Amino acid sequence: MIIVTGASGFLGTHIVAELLQKEMPILALVRAAPGRAEARLARAWWDWPELAALIGSRIQACPGDITMPDLGLSSTALSLARNATHVVHAAADIRLAAPLDELLRMNRDGTARMLEFATSLPGLSHFVHVSTAYVAGMCPGPVTEENLSDAYGFRSPYEMSKYEGEQLVRTAMTQMPITVARPGMVVGHSETGAVKTFNTLYLPLRLFLSGRLPVIPARASLRLPMVPVDYVARSVASLLLDPRAMGATVHLVSPTDACPSAAALLTTVQGWARKNLGLRLRRPLFVPLPLPRRLKTWRMSDPPTGKLRALLPYVEAPVFRRDTADRLLGPYPHDWRSLVPPMLSFAVNYGFLHRSERTVQEQVMFRLGRSFRPVSFHDVVEGRARTRRGPMVRQDIEKVRHSLCAMGVGRGHTVAIIGPNSTRYVTIDVAIGLAGAVSVPLHPATPANELRSLLGSSEVRLLFIGCPVMEGGLEGLGIPVVSFTDAPPRDQAILSWEQFLARGAHGDAVPMVCPHDPATRRHTSGTTGSPQGVVFNHRNVRWMAECLASLFPWHWRIRPARYLSFLPMNHVVEGILATYAPYYLPAPVDIYFLDDIHELPRALRVARPTVFFSVPRFYEKVWAAFSSRPAGRWYCGHSRSVAAKLARPLLRRALLGRVGLHRCRYLIAGSAASDHGLLCGFQELGIEIHDAYPEFPG
Repeated sequence: MIIVTGASGFLGTHIVAELLQKEMPILALVRAAPGRAEARLARAWWDWPELAALIGSRIQACPGDITMPDLGLSSTALSLARNATHVVHAAADIRLAAPLDELLRMNRDGTARMLEFATSLPGLSHFVHVSTAYVAGMCPGPVTEENLSDAYGFRSPYEMSKYEGEQLVRTAMTQMPITVARPGMVVGHSETGAVKTFNTLYLPLRLFLSGRLPVIPARASLRLPMVPVDYVARSVASLLLDPRAMGATVHLVSPTDACPSAAALLTTVQGWARKNLGLRLRRPLFVPLPLPRRLKTWRMSDPPTGKLRALLPYVEAPVFRRDTADRLLGPYPHDWRSLVPPMLSFAVNYGFLHRSERTVQEQVMFRLGRSFRPVSFHDVVEGRARTRRGPMVRQDIEKVRHSLCAMGVGRGHTVAIIGPNSTRYVTIDVAIGLAGAVSVPLHPATPANELRSLLGSSEVRLLFIGCPVMEGGLEGLGIPVVSFTDAPPRDQAILSWEQFLARGAHGDAVPMVCPHDPATRRHTSGTTGSPQGVVFNHRNVRWMAECLASLFPWHWRIRPARYLSFLPMNHVVEGILATYAPYYLPAPVDIYFLDDIHELPRALRVARPTVFFSVPRFYEKVWAAFSSRPAGRWYCGHSRSVAAKLARPLLRRALLGRVGLHRCRYLIAGSAASDHGLLCGFQELGIEIHDAYPEFPG
């Protein structure tokens, strides 16, 4: 059996994937409460469902804490762990500029606990400690694999903490079969570009692709020692089962002469961006500046050059020797040019937002709790917008979640919502997910008899209604009903919004749902028969939210976004666009909600959306209005003429400005089939409408 610490981390995940090919059972030590280790690991492996599927069979998830005696294992888990013959210690606190005492707790004291535990294993054959090449600190010359000294000082608290941890390991080498693996600057997978945190090298890449890097405070010849995660993981797995590696320290780095210079890398990025993003990026000016001797903590509000100056001491590493690595693993044929395209594709696709284990609802809470890239909400009522800032809405969501829990709503329960689009609607939907329950959004025009049938088939435990006219015909449902309007309910059996919130209590923990747990149940319109419900799990919903966010071109996605939600929220595309997708955009977001579709013309002028989704009928009306005016009639009759082609920019601006879409960068049509000729007409005028309605072969 192989014990792996840090299996929930990015490198640890890939190490587990490589070790599975060795046909040995794996015990993954996970920092989690008792009974939650499997769920915690499944969440950490959100992007690796093939690994998560093996939890409980070839992979045993075990709750523990490497900073505690006996690793915090229960007696049962401790008995199981005693059977281990191999150990990979990959757990680490990788925050570069965190307080030293916090880093030492994991990187030094945790390592000491692991060594102490390993000495008690009767059948221990090999212990691999994953360190870092940067334990050499600010050593100026070529760093050998045996080099370990604090004589030159360290660039960051992280390096110092890893140095102290490796010191303990090197001392234990005389008593135990140990190998020290020292990775360099780990980046994404060489084939897929997949990475978990977009730090170190990804910072200048993001700034460069965003056009915010006019000056780089470094030499153009600066070497970037990047190494793909799959090479590091494959090497660790190989060293673990190689008796020759015992007692060795191995640099898992790219050969220095195979590392790109900063100038060469950015030239390659320029070419990739021109080909794949349609961007013509200016080449930055390299201006070497004095570097700080210690890594500073940077803030996202710092100027780009300030962030880079804080980061460069970590990037500008000395020459790392690979003598032992070449002897045990063979030469590494590093081709950085083939690594760059998948790295950039993956990073741009996800907006350089760190890959996390958060559900969409937890992502909402994360974004609402941050001042960087803020999210604001606006309810458009009678042509005026009522604004609520992200932190205020976050507090509201917490209150609703507490009240849901107080009313017995928990993991796996279903809660229905029916009402007009509003900030409060989203607040309820997100709170349902945070409570571990399943949301069931229903169309506001659902007839009473059909509503009863849907509530019964979905086993709904609680119903939220958002309009007084919906209160009639709800007698005898047998479930609690809450009104989320400001008006007091006419039926005393219906809880008012204030009464519902008053039931809440603080202190209840958020349940840990898994990616495969159900998140929402959406029903068809019923136009071709009885409405059919489709259940989407948390993985489905997050995938859809991230996909919708990544549809927009890169240079638009990084600009402030404005979205107007007016179609019924039970619709899959509208529900995802308005409720979940905005929080995966790498930019500030303003979301507008309209509760009366008849007020759409006024609302468009208030919201001035940059993203707009509507049914084809809206675009048909826009085109009909355009073609009925003198300029439109002339254009439609002479659209192929030279004069019409020259007039298109003016006509396009006038058409979009008249309906309030003059700022719109992305138009979407869906919910029904769009007329191909209509879309072509808009396209000829220079207005691209993306069709989100699937066509099936007849």
